[in-house]
Amino acid sequence: MVQISKHGVPGLWSLEVRFKYFVLVILISIISLDLQARPNRPFYQAGRALAMGDAFTAVGTGWEAVYYNAAGLAKRNRPSVKFVDIETMASKSFLTLFSGSYTKFLSMTELLQDVQSNPNAPYSVGMSLLPQFMVRNFSFGLLFRGATEATYDDTTTDTSMYSSADLGLYSHWAVAFGGGVVKLGFGAKVINRAELDRTYTSAEIASGALEFSSQWQEGWGYGLDAGLLITMPVVGLPTLGLSIQDVGHTEFFDKRLIFTGDSAPQGAPQKINQKVNAGFSTILKHGRGIRSVIAVDVKGVLSLSTSNYLDRIHAGWEMAVNKKLFIRAGLNQGRYWTAGLGISLGGLGLEFATYGENLADEGAPRQADRKYVGRYVLAF
Repeated sequence: MVQISKHGVPGLWSLEVRFKYFVLVILISIISLDLQARPNRPFYQAGRALAMGDAFTAVGTGWEAVYYNAAGLAKRNRPSVKFVDIETMASKSFLTLFSGSYTKFLSMTELLQDVQSNPNAPYSVGMSLLPQFMVRNFSFGLLFRGATEATYDDTTTDTSMYSSADLGLYSHWAVAFGGGVVKLGFGAKVINRAELDRTYTSAEIASGALEFSSQWQEGWGYGLDAGLLITMPVVGLPTLGLSIQDVGHTEFFDKRLIFTGDSAPQGAPQKINQKVNAGFSTILKHGRGIRSVIAVDVKGVLSLSTSNYLDRIHAGWEMAVNKKLFIRAGLNQGRYWTAGLGISLGGLGLEFATYGENLADEGAPRQADRKYVGRYVLAF
């Protein structure tokens, strides 16, 4: 068992004890919370992590730490600013749906009409903008994201749709103890979200009167995150991670601020359910400048059951060559393969990824969708 030294810095041990009790109080308080069966739609999922099967709880390095485990911020040394970070996502159906026109998704009516021409095939498209500032132990940033999922059922002739637009501001902080053996991280975020989650009939779509601004419910909310990393100081640096996303659930309050107007329906967006994730990672060195990280996650550990345990398992691998070329692969939700490629040239980064996931509610018939991600980063 690894012992954390209390010597060398006056008052450090008492600070560590306070943190331990604080984490214990958080863990006890969350165990009694009920988690709903609807799909968890987190604040953000990064393409790099999704290429690794979304197994990132115990990896926690880089810009993505704030979305998966804030404790990873304790690994950063020098100040960095990400001026440009544009990430786009599209499903396989989207790539064949628009016949060369990639602007129809801005019109809700045109989008739904095109989805009807591709029965029973999930349609997904999204874009994120993610400027961010990060130093050792601290990061803050801005997130703008819009995403839409839709499927036409030729049996019922109805089209189900989920769509959202987010504007969020976040700040995360981390601290390391025992020479980096134990790391704790905490974060806060404020989100303005517009959202719809409903089914449209063929008659509603044919009317041509549907627009996002009049269909979204809009509101704002604030959420908290917490994370823990424990790294064994042995070969491979095996690491255990625990992340609590949206502690106590992130609730939204009905308010039309940015995306909608008076014509929008009453009510706030659905809450973001609390999710407790556990992970393990280890590092393998293959030669000079070449190393790999292998990671495994279990998502939603407080709501595991014999019927859903496979969907909660995520596994991933990333090989870095001289910190310039990154090759990734993994398994998402226990059954969908993932893969990706990253290139880093100074402050310029390009990433590509593909992953599969289930879009259906828990317990409902499975609805698989394969998505493709592209990302451009300019950071210094």
